[in-house]
Amino acid sequence: TFHPLRDGARVRYCYFLGAARREGWFPFCSVVKADLYSESGEEWIPGERCIVSEPLLLPRGDGALVWGGEDREDDGWLVSIVHDVDAMRCELVVFDAANFSAGPQVRLDLGGLTPWSVHGHWRPCVPE
Repeated sequence: TFHPLRDGARVRYCYFLGAARREGWFPFCSVVKADLYSESGEEWIPGERCIVSEPLLLPRGDGALVWGGEDREDDGWLVSIVHDVDAMRCELVVFDAANFSAGPQVRLDLGGLTPWSVHGHWRPCVPE
């Protein structure tokens, strides 16, 4: 995932799922923010036996409709759904994308487990 207005263009930041597990089973277990300019990355791991869905960048303000420039590329909220197998619960985690290393700023309980999905989708509200 990257800024929605940068499809087909050069980007600095990319967000994706990590899947390294000792036992080798497939489900994704971490959210990663990569800085493609500095070739560095940060990883957030929600816990053992947790599965995460594809993170989505939701630009702040009108950032999904109007490109604010490279300085605002990570100005928004990064969201993912965490499926906690042991707790039998799901939660929506919300990160400040520019301050990803601080971890989730908000965790919303979504109730019992739902089928997990690799891909996510978000559509900004378009004014009439």
